[in-house]
Amino acid sequence: MAASYYAFSQNGKPSVLAVVSALIFGVGMWMKQYKLDNKSFEESRLIKWYEVKIKSIIISRSKRIGLIAIALLMVVLSVLTIPLGILNVGLMQYDDLNELTVEIEAPYGAPLKKLLILQHMLKHYLMRCLR
Repeated sequence: MAASYYAFSQNGKPSVLAVVSALIFGVGMWMKQYKLDNKSFEESRLIKWYEVKIKSIIISRSKRIGLIAIALLMVVLSVLTIPLGILNVGLMQYDDLNELTVEIEAPYGAPLKKLLILQHMLKHYLMRCLR
C-alpha cells in the first residue's frame, strides 16, 4: 500500500488524493486477490457486466455515435483547459522577452580564448538571424 501511496503522490508530497487513491487501489487489489480468487476470469460479475455493456454499444448504432460524441467532447474540453486558464503551460517563460540564453558546452580543458571567440561568433550570427 505504501508503494501505491507513493505512486499516486505528487513528487512524494502527501495529499488527500494520494491517500484516497492508494486506499481504493489497495482495497481493490485485496478483493481481487483474496475475495474473487475462487472464480475464473470468465465467471467474474465485473467481466460479465462489461461484456454486456460492450455488446450493447457494438450492436446499437446510436450508442456507438453517442460514445464517439462523448469522446470528441472530452478531447475538445481538455484542449479548452489551456485557453480558459484552467491549465497553465510553461513551455516558454514570458517574464524576460528581451533576453535569449545560449549554453555552450565545450570539452573539458578547452582554452577560454577559443570559447570567447566562439561566443562572439554566435552573438553576431544570432543578431543577423534576428533582423
